[in-house]
Amino acid sequence: MGMCPTKAKMLFRQVYGHPPHQYFKKKKLEAAYQMIRETDCDMSEIGQKLGYKNLSHFSADFKKYYGVLPKKYSMQISESGSGN
Repeated sequence: MGMCPTKAKMLFRQVYGHPPHQYFKKKKLEAAYQMIRETDCDMSEIGQKLGYKNLSHFSADFKKYYGVLPKKYSMQISESGSGN
């Protein structure tokens, strides 16, 4: 027998501290952060690789999570020479 979706979401939240959609968004943004630091991919390519169909949604989510737009973060990394 399966588990009802409500119960599954409740258990997921108990284990991971966030509902599934927030948890997976957090993981996507952490992957974006790492990709910006470790690759030469442009922001649209990173957004597409992470499943964003709209680059402005990717940028807004990244800014909400990290406090800076992904392009600006990329420029900061380039200026500091701490990427790769």
